[in-house]
Amino acid sequence: MPLFIHCTIWLFLCMVCNFFSFLSAQESETFYKQSLEQYTLGNYPQALEMINRAISIDSMKADYRIHRASIYYSQEKYDLVIRDCYAAGEYSANDARIYLLRGKVCMATKSYGGAIVLLGKAIKNTTDVKLLSEAYFQRGNAYFEMAQYREAIEDFKSAGQFGEKSVDLLMWVRGFESLALRNLLKLLIFPFSLLHVFFHGQCMG
Repeated sequence: MPLFIHCTIWLFLCMVCNFFSFLSAQESETFYKQSLEQYTLGNYPQALEMINRAISIDSMKADYRIHRASIYYSQEKYDLVIRDCYAAGEYSANDARIYLLRGKVCMATKSYGGAIVLLGKAIKNTTDVKLLSEAYFQRGNAYFEMAQYREAIEDFKSAGQFGEKSVDLLMWVRGFESLALRNLLKLLIFPFSLLHVFFHGQCMG
C-alpha cells in the first residue's frame, strides 16, 4: 500500500476517533447537567441515575465523582461518600470540595476532631466564598461540640463574613458567646462552691 494512502487512512481513523470522543464528552456533560438540576430539586434518585450515566462514559472526571458524593451525602450513605471522595482525589488533588465533604461526614458521624482537621484543609485550599462560608460554619459546629467555644465563635464570625446569612450567623455568635460566658462563670464559681460546702460542713461539725 502506498505511503500516501496509508497516511490518509490513519488520519481518517484519528478524525473518526476524535469525533466519537467529542460526542461522548458532550453526552456525559449532558447527563451531568441533568443530574445537577435534579439534585437542586431534591430528586436524589434521579440525580444519581444521571450522574451514574455520566461516570459510565467518563470515569476520570473529578467533578462527576464529587457531585455523586454530594448526592450520597444527602442520602446519608457515608461510606459511598468517602469512596467517591478518594476516587475524585486521584484526579483533583487538594480539592477543597473533597475535604469539605469528608469533613461533613465526620460531623455526621460525630468525629469532631477529624472534622476540624479536614475542614481546615478545605479552608486552606479554596478562595470560593460559598465553600469558605460552609467550611467555617461546619468547623464552628465541630469546635462547639468539643466545647472549644472561643474557636467556635471565631469560625461562626468568619462564616458570617463569607456567607449570605450573616444576620442569622450573628445571632448564633451572640448565643454562643453568651453560652461560653455562662460556662466560664460556672468554671470560676465551682471551686468557690466546693470551698463553701467544705467550710459550711466544718462549721456544722
